[in-house]
Amino acid sequence: MKPIIFSGESVRAILEGRKTMTRRVIKAPKIRALPLNPEKKHILFDMNDAYPNCDRLKVSFAHPNDGFRPDDKIYRNIECPYGQVGDRLWVKETWKPSVSTSIPVECRIYYKACGYKDVSGLNLHRTIPLKQDKWRSPIFLFRWASRITLEITGIKVERLQDISPADATHEGIGIYAGFEVQCAEGYEGGIGYRNYYIEDDYDLNSPIDSYKTYWDSLNAKRGYSWDTNPFVWVISFKEVKDE
Repeated sequence: MKPIIFSGESVRAILEGRKTMTRRVIKAPKIRALPLNPEKKHILFDMNDAYPNCDRLKVSFAHPNDGFRPDDKIYRNIECPYGQVGDRLWVKETWKPSVSTSIPVECRIYYKACGYKDVSGLNLHRTIPLKQDKWRSPIFLFRWASRITLEITGIKVERLQDISPADATHEGIGIYAGFEVQCAEGYEGGIGYRNYYIEDDYDLNSPIDSYKTYWDSLNAKRGYSWDTNPFVWVISFKEVKDE
């Protein structure tokens, strides 16, 4: 079982049953050329010369050894690093521990998204960090402290901007029903989609426009803005209870 990190916004959407899909950037792997290569150069993958191949991405690469001709086409399939259909993922999110000074000792894991998990019965109070007043990165969440387990139900590869309105909704974007929209007969109820650039703003007219703002709020600073249109893993999932 592999871990997967979600933002607080996504965690709430999963718990509410609104989010059943996630998109993750496909990054070109770094692979050393040949063991005998003294310079240990890496194979150079060309993400601009790639195409989806079922649940994998087929991408060309250039071998750094002397004698490689640019016209030669060498391809390799990149598999999804999160697993395959049927595999399970455990969710990492922002958290902080809390240990009481009473007897018996009470241990809780609080989550920034919402709620907490009581882990007193696991007798882990001796292993929980002493500093308990600070939110901690999802990277450092323990497996036993995770409260959400997902099962992969589908995997596909596509360009980010190829997302459909239905998939944008499955991504868990915020929707507000009740706006008054002007029409030929006067005004009628309408639907607004959340603008993640502005707090509590639902002024967008389509789920794709909403998802675009959500994507950029998480990935633009990392160099993967909506406009760069990267290849992404499209992972569908369902929440399952740990056995």
